[in-house]
Amino acid sequence: MERGEKHSEGGAEAGVERGCGSGHGYYGNIYRRSVMKATSKARLAALILSDAQRFASLKQEIVQLDYFCKGTVLKRMMKCGHKQCACHRDPAKRHGPYLECTYKVHNKTINLKLYPEVAPLYRAAIQQYRKLKSLLGRLERLSRTALAHRAKQVQSKRTN
Repeated sequence: MERGEKHSEGGAEAGVERGCGSGHGYYGNIYRRSVMKATSKARLAALILSDAQRFASLKQEIVQLDYFCKGTVLKRMMKCGHKQCACHRDPAKRHGPYLECTYKVHNKTINLKLYPEVAPLYRAAIQQYRKLKSLLGRLERLSRTALAHRAKQVQSKRTN
């Protein structure tokens, strides 16, 4: 075949010129791969930029968090120390409700007695802790994705 003739075999590449008059020797699949590489490089760069923007946004959300603590605020009904008291015989007659914040430190449960007026502070702090854990999980997943995108970018630069 002469230069500039149409290539008719190969299915998807049918009709692709084997060469062009400008001296650029694009040839069948090679032309298609280079166009796809250029497109995927641009897409990869856009993904990396998007990852960085989302990462910065999540970091900003962490900065805006208020005081936080791990645990649970709960109401408890307690038995007193007097064996003759009705609270020992009937669970419905226990004393309370008493508010507690329960959390663990070094596999030991800590029960912190709370006054009713401070319970909302602890509830808000626990909610902030849950938000922090959620944000950290999202940051970790995004980091894995971003690292995979950057690894592809480094690998594509190495093959060129």
